[in-house]
Amino acid sequence: MEEIIKSYYTETKKVLDSLSQSNREYFEKVEDYMIFSGIFYDEISLRKVILQMALDLKDAEQDGLTAVEYFGDNPKKMVDDVICEAKVATRISQISLFTIFIGVICYCHFLSDFSSDGLVTINVFEYLSSVVFGFVVMAVFLTFYKQSIYGLTLRKDKLGSYLTIVVIAALIIALVYLFDRFRMVFVGPIYTFSTLVSILIASILVIGGLFLVTRRKLFRVFIPVIVGYFLAGILALVINTAGIQHNVLQFAPIIVICLSLLVFLIMSRLLIFK
Repeated sequence: MEEIIKSYYTETKKVLDSLSQSNREYFEKVEDYMIFSGIFYDEISLRKVILQMALDLKDAEQDGLTAVEYFGDNPKKMVDDVICEAKVATRISQISLFTIFIGVICYCHFLSDFSSDGLVTINVFEYLSSVVFGFVVMAVFLTFYKQSIYGLTLRKDKLGSYLTIVVIAALIIALVYLFDRFRMVFVGPIYTFSTLVSILIASILVIGGLFLVTRRKLFRVFIPVIVGYFLAGILALVINTAGIQHNVLQFAPIIVICLSLLVFLIMSRLLIFK
């Protein structure tokens, strides 16, 4: 799959190199917008459409037309219409997306709980509330996501996009605060497994998570996060079991998590700007 995507990318780049500078700059912005806004679409289908659009622009340029004249002065609407009319395949069905979303939220909740004390604790109410909270956060994110991508790619309005990101972050922080207060008021039944069972369950889930994320290059950036939270849980379990009171060692799980998140951010940046 990655080889097919790479071949489409290479062919598109060859076509763009043959265009005039103004047409090439215009189309590169269109390409970025299509890729970043099409996160729920199949990338091979998108790359195929992009290549065809580049070839069409090359033919139009040979006929004396500019990119603006050929595609119009509203590239956002043009791109959205092209994706719709081309019937670009979605990566997954809505039901599959819903199922995966719930699974990811529950998995993240599990990692967070395990990293705190090294024990697997099941609170049904917290897991259900996390799913609801996750959907609210996703709705907020998607509401602003496409607008910020439009600003970064087509309009090149970095200030506006950064302000949008700040608004998203502020809303999510507010939602996290409200969710935390909500959890303090409503407490459901809690089930805590023994140490050995907790380690066994955590190991199985972590291995399963690593297996899934290593299958796609895009998801491999989550490897340090999964490993980091698992190691933090093991460290917390050892510290609590041994009764270690050393201040520095007590912060070791948090340090491990911070380092894993730092590696995640570095890998994400390398992936985006590769």
